[in-house]
Amino acid sequence: MKRPNFLFIMTDTQATNMVGCYSGKPLNTQNIDSLAAEGIRFNSAYTCSPVCTPARAGLFTGIYANQSGPWTNNVAPGKNISTMGRYFKDAGYHTCYIGKWHLDGHDYFGTGECPPEWDADYWFDGANYLSELTEKEISLWRNGLNSVEDLQANHIDETFTWAHRISNRAVDFLQQPARADEPFLMVISYDEPHHPFTCPVEYLEKYTDFYYELGEKAEDDLANNRNITAYGRRRCHRQSVMTGFITIRSILPAMTLLMTKSDGSSTP
Repeated sequence: MKRPNFLFIMTDTQATNMVGCYSGKPLNTQNIDSLAAEGIRFNSAYTCSPVCTPARAGLFTGIYANQSGPWTNNVAPGKNISTMGRYFKDAGYHTCYIGKWHLDGHDYFGTGECPPEWDADYWFDGANYLSELTEKEISLWRNGLNSVEDLQANHIDETFTWAHRISNRAVDFLQQPARADEPFLMVISYDEPHHPFTCPVEYLEKYTDFYYELGEKAEDDLANNRNITAYGRRRCHRQSVMTGFITIRSILPAMTLLMTKSDGSSTP
């Protein structure tokens, strides 16, 4: 019996009230809505963490972050922890991951290095994407282009976006003749709609007059929590130390120049 293929499509930071099939609002999410209509919707599925890396660790390892290791961003799972890629590869599947990873212990963009359980020919994390851009394009992408005027002035179209390039690689993978002969697991991990919110003009214009309705404010007693207030004091102290350091660093060249002038030295 032929084994099934698995295609996992993932978006980032997308609330259910921003998908048409869940919100009942006239949102332009026809493709997602179509998949939902033809498949199964899990209405009681919740992320195990509100933070990116721990949440992704839960998805791809199947265990909680306190078991796998990453309790916050930029902390990788333990070396003894396997992801679904390892399990599928060991089972004889061709494993392909395209897009945002954020499980390597580094920053948001990644390192560009493919973990051994995935196909390196199709690996395309944030570092790989940035490596294809010019310095100007990197600056534009990281700082965000949030107005129609900015997008038009910089001639931004679909080919510029990370999502478009991820999709192109996914289509290329699926069109390879080998796909008919071997089972595969492919993860398509889009960064969007996570900031910096860079998209082609025609998509931005669709939501020019859109109003995002905020939910109810949660009530809590964190202001009176001893651990929270202690953490706040530490952050305040650290900020004051950093402010002092930055101030000293900014005046150091001038002070060094003044001192070398006074002692007769010709070099700082």
